[in-house]
Amino acid sequence: EAREVVVRANPQMNALIVDAPIQRMAGFEKLVQQLDQAQIVEESEIRTWKLPRIELEAAARTIRELAAAGHLGATDAGTTVSVSVDVASDTLIVSGPPAIFDRVASVITSLEAGPVMPTTSLRTFRFVQARAESVAPMLREILVARMQQDLSGDESAMERLLTVTADRKT
Repeated sequence: EAREVVVRANPQMNALIVDAPIQRMAGFEKLVQQLDQAQIVEESEIRTWKLPRIELEAAARTIRELAAAGHLGATDAGTTVSVSVDVASDTLIVSGPPAIFDRVASVITSLEAGPVMPTTSLRTFRFVQARAESVAPMLREILVARMQQDLSGDESAMERLLTVTADRKT
């Protein structure tokens, strides 16, 4: 059965191999770069939001200021909140502990009326520091969350459209 998005981790190359439609490509490179450069601890997540109706730098600045003031929720001493933007795809990228994301989502909702749609764009990227087989499960979670918003939680469509593998045979 044909899938819209196929992601494979290749441990030998330390790379992700991605096959997907071009419209899903715009923000993926930024996501992969952030996954690769950040020292990801087990309790960290990375989430993205597509925000075409608001000024991205202003939204990023707001999230950074809230994080610096401790208003996003509990963060451990060694855990940081990172906020970046991909202007080309109108994407806000936030990484940090899972506890912050409910507050981040509510801040974003208050900044923009209407639905906040995450974006996905896909290519093949070679990792420099991160291990592809470690990143693949996190990437799957991110893509599932994005697609759930697009598909209104249609699980059968999700299984039909997304495949992420991370075995040494691919």
